[in-house]
Amino acid sequence: MNVLKFNEYTSLNENFSPKTLENIEINKAYPTYAEFKKNMITKHHFKFLGTLYCEEKTVNAFVPEGFENVFTERIKDIWGYKDYMLRLYRHPNINMIPNSDYGVSYDDFNKILSEDNIEEITSCKTKTNKTYYIFFNRKKKYFYFMQVSTPIESYELLDLWINIKTKGEDAVYKELCVEEEERRKREEERRKKEDEKKREEQKKKEAKEKYDERVETILKKDVEEHPENYKRCKFYELPEKMKKELDRDDIENSNYLKYYVFKSSDWYWRKYYDVYVNDINLTDGYVYEVVDTSDELKYSGD
Repeated sequence: MNVLKFNEYTSLNENFSPKTLENIEINKAYPTYAEFKKNMITKHHFKFLGTLYCEEKTVNAFVPEGFENVFTERIKDIWGYKDYMLRLYRHPNINMIPNSDYGVSYDDFNKILSEDNIEEITSCKTKTNKTYYIFFNRKKKYFYFMQVSTPIESYELLDLWINIKTKGEDAVYKELCVEEEERRKREEERRKKEDEKKREEQKKKEAKEKYDERVETILKKDVEEHPENYKRCKFYELPEKMKKELDRDDIENSNYLKYYVFKSSDWYWRKYYDVYVNDINLTDGYVYEVVDTSDELKYSGD
């Protein structure tokens, strides 16, 4: 039996169970397509089965039975296989070309794709720099290529296929169950955060509505009926506690009310307001002037 040298074996075996196609490195023993194919057939006596050409097409797109059979119903259900196929504008097409020189038929290739796991996996390059992925079964001494020319979206399906073929359907199903549970937990956490955010926004909205109602029914009424109760001053002359409360972003949660009365505007787009402030019990009234140039100031009494 012809056995690979140790460094050649480790080069082939080091990428045995990749998570994605992107993790498959170029083989160090035979880096080019021509070298690899020639040496595996003539030197190591492996049987070359053929090549899977993967692309996306809008018409005449099909997947060989052997490739498709790897995806059991439980894998399809938990992975969302049907949703995945529907969301792609183009559908994956696997063009299977058996190696007729060895008398490999479509049925032979389909059977191996359906039944045999991949024991090793690596890749090589052509002279035109195309990447060919190589799948091995060392015990049965055969290999076949996969050449991929699809958009990145289709890699999800190919990555799943590779994981099943290298790890086995049971192992991948368990991984997907864990991933689905983690996804469900993340979704539940996201939903809780969204619900909490909505509750906070609703609380703020209700607090603002109550505040506006107090301004309208308490402060505005008092200003109109008892303007003498409000001492005119500059903002900086207000009591420190009042200034601090009036500067709060959530003034609706304070014990102070603020009421804007539009006075006039000038040619420079400046608007002048009197701002009446008082506590909720109407025991500490002041009025001061502000000038607004932003046209964003919210006020009452225009």
